[in-house]
Amino acid sequence: MPGRGVRVALAISAAVAAFGPGSGGAGTCSIAAMTAAYNAGYASYEAQKFDDARRHWEPLAGLGFSPAQARIADMHAGGQGGLAKNQKEALRWAVLAAAGHDARGAALVAGLRGSLGEDAVKEGVEAARAWTATPGDCRDVLEGTPTWIDTHTLRLGSALVRVNSALNETLRQQVAERFPKVIAAAVRRFPPARLYLQEIAVYEVVPGDLYDRYLGWKHERVGKEIQLTIGNLLDDTPEVPAQVLLLEAAREVYRQMPAAQLLDPYLRTYKGKRLLGSPYPDIDNKPFFDLVAKAIDMADQLPADTRRHVEIIDEVRYSPKSKRMTSVGPADSTLGYYDRRVSREGHRVIFIRREMKWSFLADVLLTLVHEGTHASQDRTALRFEQALPRKKADLDASERGGQANAPAAATLRKEVQEITEYLTLWHRRGPNTEEERQKRLRFECEATMQEIATGQTVGLEPGAVEQTPYYKLCDDAKRAMVRWKDDRLREGLKRARQP
Repeated sequence: MPGRGVRVALAISAAVAAFGPGSGGAGTCSIAAMTAAYNAGYASYEAQKFDDARRHWEPLAGLGFSPAQARIADMHAGGQGGLAKNQKEALRWAVLAAAGHDARGAALVAGLRGSLGEDAVKEGVEAARAWTATPGDCRDVLEGTPTWIDTHTLRLGSALVRVNSALNETLRQQVAERFPKVIAAAVRRFPPARLYLQEIAVYEVVPGDLYDRYLGWKHERVGKEIQLTIGNLLDDTPEVPAQVLLLEAAREVYRQMPAAQLLDPYLRTYKGKRLLGSPYPDIDNKPFFDLVAKAIDMADQLPADTRRHVEIIDEVRYSPKSKRMTSVGPADSTLGYYDRRVSREGHRVIFIRREMKWSFLADVLLTLVHEGTHASQDRTALRFEQALPRKKADLDASERGGQANAPAAATLRKEVQEITEYLTLWHRRGPNTEEERQKRLRFECEATMQEIATGQTVGLEPGAVEQTPYYKLCDDAKRAMVRWKDDRLREGLKRARQP
């Protein structure tokens, strides 16, 4: 269950969902300018130059910028920066900030509730509902009618929506119909939406199975291009993808302000890994957070060669089937998978698909190891891609120099051949024949062998790994399972003979 501060913020957010700042600004409305002004205000505040801090924060608060609204609330509560001490005015600004998921704003509301009482909080919410942003020159993210620039690019206001060419005409039309509704829902439910969504220049809609719900920045901390799978646009209602979109944008904005904190009900960080819960209201995220954290702890027991496959994971996302998703047949029953489409160095993403209340710690640990092995294979493929041109050039130079039969050239030729085969199989560039499918099993077999090593290290029974669909397809895995079972049998007989 979320803590009291989270519950307060979520309740306030729901209560003020009907209001939202219109487009507004003071000079420029760029996120870079706003975060720079906020940080400058904080530097002044730390130096006890409160009047200067207020001059930085007040215009931002007027725009609807939640971190600045929380600071103005603070100043009203303490009578700083030339503002009269006024608890009710502090509450009004705090409610506005909390509605934007600002942690300081939510904490202030909780504190003022204790000193002013519930009736005053209700008055503060009503005052916040009546509030409108300062008019100005902020771009309206909904301006204009959505129009197709070409067969796979839609212009929506100041942003572009790119639809992956692998998506068919029906899905392309659904994007055109539903994406504007997601943006409209975002602006309707989240007060600083028009500000935060300016950070996004391009929305890229990519394939995924119809229960896949990935949404995140395409490039690490560039803050301009969002990537989302088509499943996000297939829900019966746009409310959940709108919420996820805004939180992702807000995370990037808050990242640029170390002195501000986003109250994020779905994100936890554990031992350097981001754990993202499901935003669907019928999904309980607590078992996910608990089991994944315990599995990460358990992985510390593993030998380095196996542990590295868990260490490479940067993000674990929870994406079970929700009742609110459009029903399109049964969801994949596998516990999890590594998503190479959205992963990159420093952003290796694992999805947990099965509901955690039906899973066990061993299942989660084995899934992290198996899918983390695929993340390691992906890293190997990336390094091979980078090394291959140089190796080919060196081999070509050897052959042109009359050294084609030299040992060094033979070694290079073998390396080029092995790397090319690895990349062909990993990226599935070859024909989809039975022979090629059998060759590609090498990746699953390697991951299954790592599962077996994990199970043996932490004392699991062989049956924990036998559930995987791959071990029977891999000769090395089958032999390893036989040895493991024999070892367990000998151990059992030995214990039985002991007095």
